[in-house]
Amino acid sequence: MWPDIQEQVLVCYHKHRYKEGVAEGVEEVAKGNCFPLEYNLDYMNGVSFDKGCYLGQELTARTHYSGVVRKRILPFELSGSRYVSCVHVTEANTCTHICTQ
Repeated sequence: MWPDIQEQVLVCYHKHRYKEGVAEGVEEVAKGNCFPLEYNLDYMNGVSFDKGCYLGQELTARTHYSGVVRKRILPFELSGSRYVSCVHVTEANTCTHICTQ
């Protein structure tokens, strides 16, 4: 019975994560090609613009204050689908990555 509960919790966790557009792991976050604002870390308080020292801080802050983020992970729901998914869309509205449950 316990493994069934754990699996149900995991399924609920992933559904909630997809609904909110939160990427996780190397399958969903491009290694070496990751930019914090593209993965909504600014909305989740994952990036500090007041203090700190990290690799890419200047570029991240400059992008944030310019207000131009060319691509982001966004949640969407497919018509007729029970599952919410996320998609990586570029500025030209092209889809580069879709994660589904």
